[in-house]
Amino acid sequence: MKYDSVFCLWAIFITFFSLASVIHSGPIPDTGQQTSYTDVFGEDSDYLINPQHFTKLDKTANTLNSNAEAWVMVRDETTGLIWEIKQTNNSIQDKSRQFLWYDPDNTTNGGDSGTNSDGSDTNDYIRTLNNQALGGFKDWRLPDIYELATLLNMNQNANGILSEYFPNTMQGGYWTSSTYAGSAQKAWYISFVTGKNVYDKKPK
Repeated sequence: MKYDSVFCLWAIFITFFSLASVIHSGPIPDTGQQTSYTDVFGEDSDYLINPQHFTKLDKTANTLNSNAEAWVMVRDETTGLIWEIKQTNNSIQDKSRQFLWYDPDNTTNGGDSGTNSDGSDTNDYIRTLNNQALGGFKDWRLPDIYELATLLNMNQNANGILSEYFPNTMQGGYWTSSTYAGSAQKAWYISFVTGKNVYDKKPK
């Protein structure tokens, strides 16, 4: 399926390394796969190393109980990343809002900035969260392909994510900040329907 305007689901705040030097050297969460498809040892279902572990946070990043009924962010205790939670309040964070891929920074956009849509692109979205200082943080950003993939849970049939922590996840594609290496005009997104990583044209 192709997306002219892919949902921009999460911006993230990095807690343990500089935004200027993102290095994927920390623990990798398990995929959540529990079904074995062969008799050969070595499938994801054969390992339990870093099971997904999340903590709910309030609007000032205070820790909440796991049974809290209202929360604003989630901290991934395996990766250290903090994720904003989509809302149902018609704000810019509303789960139904869609955004075009746009990154005006030539040092991070892979050679193609995408589309500036004046209020409905990923750059506008991130800037709004930072201006609001969501959670007290001002360095929110769009996750890259590796970071967003850590939220996938292959044991979840509905949309590939733990709904008890991310209850408003839409079934669809979610942009990442990563440009496809084979073409500057394309960027990666993750399908929270199939669980696949997919690249597509940056909307024009």
